[in-house]
Amino acid sequence: MRFSDTNGSENSDALSFSHNACKVMNVSTQFADMYIPRSQHADEVLVVLVYLTVAWLWLHILYSIVRRIFAPSGDPNAWLDCLSRSPHRNLILPPDCTSSAVKSGNRAVRLAQGVKQVVARRFKPNVLNGNVFVPGALPASCTPLVCFVNKKSGGNQGLHTLASLRQLLNPLQVFDVHHCDSVAVLRAFSVLPRLRVLVAGGDGTVARIIEASLNLDAAMRPPIAILPLGTGNDLARTLGWGGTADIDNLAASLVDVCNAVPQVRKPVPQPSSTTR
Repeated sequence: MRFSDTNGSENSDALSFSHNACKVMNVSTQFADMYIPRSQHADEVLVVLVYLTVAWLWLHILYSIVRRIFAPSGDPNAWLDCLSRSPHRNLILPPDCTSSAVKSGNRAVRLAQGVKQVVARRFKPNVLNGNVFVPGALPASCTPLVCFVNKKSGGNQGLHTLASLRQLLNPLQVFDVHHCDSVAVLRAFSVLPRLRVLVAGGDGTVARIIEASLNLDAAMRPPIAILPLGTGNDLARTLGWGGTADIDNLAASLVDVCNAVPQVRKPVPQPSSTTR
């Protein structure tokens, strides 16, 4: 005969419950041991980031102070005095020939200025990006030059030429063909007398600027010089500008542009075919 012991079953249930509770406590202790070092590591990373941020701020402040101390002071157009003794000085557009619009901090005023520039670009051809060209302030000896550079031509030559021309001329005179409207630029500069154009690039770039100049009146179309930077440069050879450019001596190339005599090449008449 089998008898059931209720006390024994209750004791066994209590033992199993305590055993399971111990397991849960052990697991929770293991998780706590695993996560405590991670939280400490995160705190250390946070402290390092704070130190780096503070160090960066101090370096930025120090750089600003040093820049203000050693920055050149005086006339902002001092570069013109340096270039006024260069052989190509007649090609440089004096700052007196341009007047820039003053930027305001008010959004409404800036919006009005933007609308005014859009309207001026449509009805006033001598306005370009807020710069108004004043033909009357141009000296009689000045033959202003506007440059179009294809910075992708000739590998790194185009980018080097773009930066060098901006140092040798007024930066307002040098444009990247990929980031400007060539027709708008030519229309704005065409109000200046004795204007000349320099195209630094390949045959495709030259053809692009020639096509843009056809949008001007025939009397306003400026003579175009070429600084060959492409691979073929057949058009530059045909027009007498050579097949390669010396980008390390761009000042000499500017002197050649300054001394060049504009010529108008008339198309050769084709013989008419008559039927007999």
